[in-house]
Amino acid sequence: MDDLIANVFAGLADGDEELRDLHAVLQEILPEASLVLYGDNGAVVGAPAPRLAADLLDVVRSQALEAESFISMLLPDDGWLHALRLQDYQAVLLIQSGELGEDLARNSHLALLYDNSVRLALLRCQYQQSVIENEQLSRRMEVVSSKHTRLLDDNHRQFLLIREKEKEYAKKLESEIARQTKQLRDANTSLEEASRLKSDFLANMSHELRTPMNAIIGFSGLLAETELTGEQREFVETIGRASASLLVLINDILDLAKIEAGKLELDPRPFQLAGLLKGVEAMFRSQAARKGNRFSCRIDPAITGNFIGDENRIRQILVNLAGNAMKFTCKGDIGIRVEKVREDERSMDLRFAVSDTGIGIPVERQKAIFEKFTQADGSTTRKYGGTGLGLAITSQLVSLMNSEIELASIPGQGSTFGFVISLAKTTEEADSMPAALAAESAVLADSAPERTMAQPVQEEVSADRKSPPTDCRPWKCCGTTGMILC
Repeated sequence: MDDLIANVFAGLADGDEELRDLHAVLQEILPEASLVLYGDNGAVVGAPAPRLAADLLDVVRSQALEAESFISMLLPDDGWLHALRLQDYQAVLLIQSGELGEDLARNSHLALLYDNSVRLALLRCQYQQSVIENEQLSRRMEVVSSKHTRLLDDNHRQFLLIREKEKEYAKKLESEIARQTKQLRDANTSLEEASRLKSDFLANMSHELRTPMNAIIGFSGLLAETELTGEQREFVETIGRASASLLVLINDILDLAKIEAGKLELDPRPFQLAGLLKGVEAMFRSQAARKGNRFSCRIDPAITGNFIGDENRIRQILVNLAGNAMKFTCKGDIGIRVEKVREDERSMDLRFAVSDTGIGIPVERQKAIFEKFTQADGSTTRKYGGTGLGLAITSQLVSLMNSEIELASIPGQGSTFGFVISLAKTTEEADSMPAALAAESAVLADSAPERTMAQPVQEEVSADRKSPPTDCRPWKCCGTTGMILC
């Protein structure tokens, strides 16, 4: 409340001040006249008001409020009183002068003279007020400019300080990055050297082990052809199966070492696809009969002629996948299918699929089986054996052929592994598979190498024939994009 009253009186004081300034200016312009300003707020500025009746003074002021120019009133003493409404100041100006002894309404020239005099006074007041406001504004601008300058100086000092800190931090960060980069380079170099030494060791050891193992397998085969007792023949067959299994493991380690060292290369040569499939089928015929499985190989009739590719690696892939199917299928169906996907003048895209009606692989483990030393379940090794290298090597071989392994599997119904590769067509005669290689492949196939990691079931699969799943999904094991097997 006190603040409100103070503001009201401050406003009144400011109004009276403006009236006093205007009165002083009018007095300078009209020094011979008696001037009185009556404010609407009750303020009176000027010489003592003439002795007029209150009702007469009210009449003059009320008439001035309604008029747009000077009004004149004849006083009882035959003098004239002139009044003018000053709207901007909320006041009424009363003028008495000996020179104004007549009605201004009848003397337009004199009325114009006094009207201009009042306007001049108003303009002077406005000018003075503008000067005061300009001075106040200048002072405010000086204050603002001073504050702005100080603020700029403070900001500049802060900027310089922050920049110095950033430079110091950047130097520390660069030094730390350089140190960690050096550590990573050194560690990477050490790891690469260790990996190289490991790969060299595995490759050398595998080569060293293959020589005596081939001799053991060969001589055990020769020994089996001699006259032996039943017990001796059983011992020889056991030696042959164990040696073949060990040779499979050695070959897997050798291939893995070559792949990791980047030394495994394809050897494309002319070959006959139908002959390759017949060889693979012959390799698994006796084993399928022992397990009560039906084994078949089918090739699209539209596929004719010879092709250029690495026949040995394609055979290795098919033997690995078919061996897996044989191992995890009992009294079921196993099939190898080859279909034409696309053909042009120079090449043909072929889809290879190996299907079975075995135990299948759970969806959550289908990606893991392509990793090295990994199987779908720990019980798989205990029941079926194996090291978990077969599918990892197979996927790497498929990747070298610019494709990828694809898998569709349903637990209890079977699995389908497939891939699509592009082979160049040729009219050259195909080279027959070397006898030694064919013999070795037959031995490896007959020994049932482990090539997949499927989850076993608690009971034996029934003898009813089932259809393997065909909705394959691709697994990008090596980052090489291939076609989707449908």
